[in-house]
Amino acid sequence: MIFASIFSTSKLYIMKNLKNKPPIFVIVLFVVIVLMIIGYFAIAALFPDIFNNLNETNQINK
Repeated sequence: MIFASIFSTSKLYIMKNLKNKPPIFVIVLFVVIVLMIIGYFAIAALFPDIFNNLNETNQINK
């Protein structure tokens, strides 16, 4: 949910400033967003106990 809002706002920001900024800026911003999503899932995989409190279905499936 958080990443969807970040991506939508950054997409609006890119469309607004695309005429002023070079394409390198867009590529770097996209890479940063992808790394944030990958890091989130990596933390969720390494430390599932932290996310068990947020997601009750994990405890039921176990």
